[in-house]
Amino acid sequence: MKYYKEAFYDIGIDQNGNILTTLGYTFLKIDQQGNILTSKPINFRSENEYSFLMDVQSSYNGAYYAGDYPISKLLKLDSDGNTIWEANSYTTLMLEDLQKNLLASNGKRIIKYSPTGKELWTKNYPFTVASINLSDNNEYKIVGQEGDKIVFSKLNELGDTIYTKKYKTSLFAKSQTSDGNLIATGNNGKIFIISEAGDTLGSNVIKKSYISCIEQTKDGFFLASDNNSPANLTKYDLNCRELWSLDIPSSRILSVRALPDQGFIAACTTFVDGNKTILIRGDKNGKIYSNYIKGKISKDINNNCSLDGNEPKNMSGMLVKTEPENLYAITDESGNYSIAVDTGISYKIIPIINSKIGNQSSSCYPFRTVLFNQKQKDSTGNDFFIKQELNPDLKINYSISNRTRCFTGASTITIANYGFADAENVTVSVEAPSFYFIKEANFPFLKSDKFIQFNVGKIETGKIKTIKLIDSISCIAMLNDVANIRSIVSTTTNCIKPKFCKDTVIIRFSVTGSFDPNDKQVFPSLINFEDYFDGNKELNYLIRFQNTGNGEARTVRVVDTLSSSLDIHSIRSIQTSHGSSTKIISSDPLIIEWLFENINLPYQSQSEELSQGFISFSIDLKDGLEDKTIVSNGAAIYFDYNEPVITNRATTLISSEEETETYKESITTGTQKVSSIHSIILFPNPITESSVIRIAPTLNAFKTAVYDSKGIKLLEKDGSGDEVSIHRSDLRPGIYFYQIYTENQEIGKGSFLVK
Repeated sequence: MKYYKEAFYDIGIDQNGNILTTLGYTFLKIDQQGNILTSKPINFRSENEYSFLMDVQSSYNGAYYAGDYPISKLLKLDSDGNTIWEANSYTTLMLEDLQKNLLASNGKRIIKYSPTGKELWTKNYPFTVASINLSDNNEYKIVGQEGDKIVFSKLNELGDTIYTKKYKTSLFAKSQTSDGNLIATGNNGKIFIISEAGDTLGSNVIKKSYISCIEQTKDGFFLASDNNSPANLTKYDLNCRELWSLDIPSSRILSVRALPDQGFIAACTTFVDGNKTILIRGDKNGKIYSNYIKGKISKDINNNCSLDGNEPKNMSGMLVKTEPENLYAITDESGNYSIAVDTGISYKIIPIINSKIGNQSSSCYPFRTVLFNQKQKDSTGNDFFIKQELNPDLKINYSISNRTRCFTGASTITIANYGFADAENVTVSVEAPSFYFIKEANFPFLKSDKFIQFNVGKIETGKIKTIKLIDSISCIAMLNDVANIRSIVSTTTNCIKPKFCKDTVIIRFSVTGSFDPNDKQVFPSLINFEDYFDGNKELNYLIRFQNTGNGEARTVRVVDTLSSSLDIHSIRSIQTSHGSSTKIISSDPLIIEWLFENINLPYQSQSEELSQGFISFSIDLKDGLEDKTIVSNGAAIYFDYNEPVITNRATTLISSEEETETYKESITTGTQKVSSIHSIILFPNPITESSVIRIAPTLNAFKTAVYDSKGIKLLEKDGSGDEVSIHRSDLRPGIYFYQIYTENQEIGKGSFLVK
């Protein structure tokens, strides 16, 4: 919670979760901790045509701002407050469509602007517009009020009416849910969810008589209401059931915005000590965090519980948690962490030390205790010094995308030393199938019949070295062949504990003609239940992304939702291709976000090698899982402000009927096994009218998803039995990918051509 002397009227949220707002004629960007990052005067086109801007709508590359005093103005500013375009118009409702056009409405009029601010069309309608929403095909769903009638109207991209439905009611249209139903209120102090057919789907009592704002979320909506102190913010689901409610004393809520982590930011005017603005940051359960615990984790090589000049000054990628509440943070590249917490609670801050990091201990300070008695008080300097024996701790990762026969590609091998001693004479050995060739590398290498060996040299403690490869696939390789590559890094120097001086990674890729370069992999995919019971619990994940667009990606954000069968305390060996920040958005469910700011990732036609990136990490299965447990999860990859690319689901099966997957077993199969008991056939292929995907044996319930060549999901169908149909009328000519999966398992996937 942060207080400001000035009054904000509305707020927007940029892609990184920063707050965008205006103070009259001044642009402000504020981070989620309430710190002002940017404050600058707004550059109006003419000194005589300024306006006091109050309404804000988020955009893919900034926000739109509207005001009507002393004259009407509509501005598009980027996330740093620079003017992109300006128009002499006032609007109270704004929506950005899938083509980055803006729909702006005030009363009965809607204006459509291009991404450059050109007015495309203006239309007047017989009803007052209450909300504008998008349909899946970029048509517009409008809810309005016409006298004593509520109006549902659907418009095409030119603003022409496709259909209009009206029904007489005593209710008043307010907004729409994410699934297209109406949010309406009545004079009896209730809020209703109404279907397009006019059926009441749910209702509830409004906490206060006056509704100040409504904000949609994917799973429901926020409703802010007040008529006197305290104001109230309530979260409802899509059926109008109350999820939580929060009173905010001596305030009026002006605006509320949903955040990527399912929490919220609310801008409120407080009546204490004059009119001021409060920015309130809350989590998905409505809990407000007023304070921050901050500190640093450093290596203590000298074992004296202090940081000396000759010691490394940070430990990045370390997990820190609080008790109670189990709040988590991961240290950044400088070893710093920051955890938002509540007031009036005594917190214990604990660095998570797991055995896979090495023989480390936090004996200096096993934990620290912090108690907040007042709001607005942060606790800093909660540092930890981690002691360890002087031993290297090597970790290796191999990043490679799927490969097309006869073409060269680019791959990377990264080796990190997480130990407290330098690793001398480090070597990397690569074993791969005969159709895979390494042509060039930035380190010297020797080839033999079975191995390719790289001499990496010395890797200092806390450092990473990267081997950049130019590789290719032989033209005699078969489509859908699976290349399994095992890479081993080792050193023989300073090895008090030899098990930390060697590491192995096994990756696989498919030989294809066309592919989605954004994917997620896991090894192993099969674990025998007895091996799991005996301690074989480590899973190694690799997320790969590539910019296949036609312009540089300034920001890449990867959101990975992990299975509840994984132990958050064991996450380790986090490596990324580019500098990034790592954040645990939620611990239940476990959601991790990697943010690559200012990555400026080239597009594929500029550079095949430089257009790629990756994330890799290791994590253990929880204890106590049952036989036949399926661990399945996927990631969402955001390039700038575009819709996310959803990866495949990486799946591991724990079964007493399966042998634990090893390198030798997987390299000889020649196929990538996802489900060991199902077969998938699509015919005919290519599709001219329709095709059928046949599944054997049958499934009680499953989903079918279809993606385009960029990995964007185009459609999803529920199914049961042994087949599902795909119709050509749903798709344009081109190459597509399909995926069959249940709630817990990917059953199979493939590709098809539409002529």
